[in-house]
Amino acid sequence: MVKGDPWHAHEVWEKCWHADRSPRRHAWKGLIQLAAADFHRRRGSPAIARRLVEQAAGHLLAAHHLGFDTEAVLALLAGRFAEVLERYPR
Repeated sequence: MVKGDPWHAHEVWEKCWHADRSPRRHAWKGLIQLAAADFHRRRGSPAIARRLVEQAAGHLLAAHHLGFDTEAVLALLAGRFAEVLERYPR
């Protein structure tokens, strides 16, 4: 695994998502989609990245009641994906 490589994080979290049958699955799915969004952002596919960010936000908001720090992750999203979200509106 390479530090900072979103695709490797995606692969690890996907295993957790498949194994977890609890409501925490939303958190895993949101993290998976964020990693995939970052991968596509880096590859120059901003439209795909935007779609994945929006889907991830929905899953992370659904995980909020589990004690997941949704606000921190959404703040990270706002910074990391600001250009994608601004340049490629819905």
